[in-house]
Amino acid sequence: PEMRREVAKLDKTLEEYRFLCEKQMDSPQELAFFISETRVQISALEKDRQAVYNRNRHKKSEALNAEARDITAKIKPLRKELFIARAILEKIPRFEKLLETERQMETAITMKHKERRYER
Repeated sequence: PEMRREVAKLDKTLEEYRFLCEKQMDSPQELAFFISETRVQISALEKDRQAVYNRNRHKKSEALNAEARDITAKIKPLRKELFIARAILEKIPRFEKLLETERQMETAITMKHKERRYER
């Protein structure tokens, strides 16, 4: 079970990495902008789909059902990208904290080596 969880985490991390590479995002600001733009796209598509549902309420047309399914098919990958982007954005503060801790440890080691040189 532990191994499966670690593999799942690795798969998720690789998916997030691929997402960042495909979208060529280098900063949290770009990621936040992508999230806001994707939200706008999803809401516009949802409004279009609701309009189709409203037109289809009484007619029960197969063509309108197909149109609604097409819109839903467009929404699905956008929601997945939005989910991935939000997950990445939530991880950024933790990674920044880890990087800062790592830098402090490296600085402490460097200072320790310098002190040893002066003692000799």
